[in-house]
Amino acid sequence: EVIKAANLKMKEMFDSERASLQGQLQQYADHRTRSERVHIRVRDEIGEEKEKLEREIWQLRQEMEEMKARMKQVQHELEVEKAENVRKEEELRNMLGMKREMDRLVSRTKEERQAL
Repeated sequence: EVIKAANLKMKEMFDSERASLQGQLQQYADHRTRSERVHIRVRDEIGEEKEKLEREIWQLRQEMEEMKARMKQVQHELEVEKAENVRKEEELRNMLGMKREMDRLVSRTKEERQAL
């Protein structure tokens, strides 16, 4: 009888300890599952953010290339305009020279008429 009672008591203690350990093991498994889910979510968010930043970087590079091309075009237009201005300035100088020459001729002609 005493042995049966002792065995029963030991079995109850063992069952109680096993239940406690199983509960702790389940809590650990639940915690680990939550941690893994958080890790996966964070990893996915980081991946999405990385892709977003890579797209933005690509877009900025495209815009920068377009701006460089536009700057070259504007620079070329300015060079063409500068050359045109230099040509016009030379043309005006020539016209001014011709006007001075005509003024000299007119003046000399007046002097020659007066001398007659």
